[in-house]
Amino acid sequence: MILACFISLIALLCLYMEFFLPGGILALCAFLLAIVGTSLFFWAAPALWLGAVYLSVFIVGALSVCLLALRTIRKSKDSFCLHENQEGFVASSFEEDLTGKEGVVTTELKPAGHVRIDGAVYQALSQGDFIVKGTVVEVVSMKGSHLVVKVKK
Repeated sequence: MILACFISLIALLCLYMEFFLPGGILALCAFLLAIVGTSLFFWAAPALWLGAVYLSVFIVGALSVCLLALRTIRKSKDSFCLHENQEGFVASSFEEDLTGKEGVVTTELKPAGHVRIDGAVYQALSQGDFIVKGTVVEVVSMKGSHLVVKVKK
């Protein structure tokens, strides 16, 4: 039974380390070690209820390890978690509806580049065509953070 407990503790350690060394290998090791440790404990336990208690304690321990790892990540200054509120963030916006306006290509559109419309420079996509710098274009639509343009005829 001591061996089963030791294997389960190693499984919990692998689970904790998976949060900091992602890739899935440690999670797989933790899963396999948990199965081996629990199986050994059930095999060596004198009563079934003792195995059920062990399994319950292991599950609570696994949840605690996950919460501890998440708290450690959140408190770390060099983490990949956001520490500021992102409410109200808008990835891209245009001050006005630019559909139908004319502009001049400031960089070659192959098919992406920049256009100048009313003195402001915007990211633009051509409708699949290569457009040379200096060409007059018309805004057809807006797609994400880009204006979709075509050559003005």
